Amino acid sequence: MTIPSDDPFDPTVGKGFDAADDNLADDLSCEELVELVTDYIDGVLDRDTEARFALHATSCPGCEIYLQQFRDTIAAIGTLGREALDPQVRDDLLGAFRGWRR
Repeated sequence: MTIPSDDPFDPTVGKGFDAADDNLADDLSCEELVELVTDYIDGVLDRDTEARFALHATSCPGCEIYLQQFRDTIAAIGTLGREALDPQVRDDLLGAFRGWRR
């Protein structure tokens, strides 16, 4: 029996995931979690992958910290206005990523 978490930082809260679910037996590695973190934050993972991600993130202290750092970074950057970025730095960043493909 899985006891639901009331931790607001637990990525399984409100998702209806059960750690005992047979579909979660194929756990994610830390490397896979790092590759999927932006898709997880954006909410675009399929249900099974999201469940595997959440299970790993809540059972691996290093990945739990990584996910929280990622969220903290997004929160901090999200508070910056366009005027906070020097125009030259903006142009340099846009140039560096212009040809980048996922």
